[in-house]
Amino acid sequence: QQANQTLKSLREESLGYQQELAKEKGTIIENESRLITCQLQVREAEQEKIELAAQVKELNAEVNSLRDALAEMSDLQQERRNYTLAEAVIKELKEKTNKSERKAIELAELNEKLDFQINRLDIENKDLMKNLEHEKNKFASAQKQSLAEIAEWVEYTQKLEAD
Repeated sequence: QQANQTLKSLREESLGYQQELAKEKGTIIENESRLITCQLQVREAEQEKIELAAQVKELNAEVNSLRDALAEMSDLQQERRNYTLAEAVIKELKEKTNKSERKAIELAELNEKLDFQINRLDIENKDLMKNLEHEKNKFASAQKQSLAEIAEWVEYTQKLEAD
């Protein structure tokens, strides 16, 4: 009867360890999910950065083209008697140039923000990796301990049954 009581107690304790191990495994899965989400965010931010850099390059080319057009219009203004039309075109080109320059500045600022976000996500990613490794080690340690205790109790129970 004492062996049965001990066996019952061991089973209850084993169930407790199994529940604890399942909880630890859930934490590991949750951390791995957060890590994957973070890695996807980093990839998206890097892709957006690449796209923004291409837009900045296009806008800079447009700015240069508009500056060239401005220079040509200025030359035309001097050559023509009716320069009012040329001045209106120059004004429009200046406005477009200013808008393009502002857009390029905005995109450069956004690019900086994305760099900051990518750095922050990299740091968070590293922290999650450390936490995940810690949780895995904790889980493995708990699992070893649980198996060792179960083995001891099985050996103890077998001794009791033998006696």
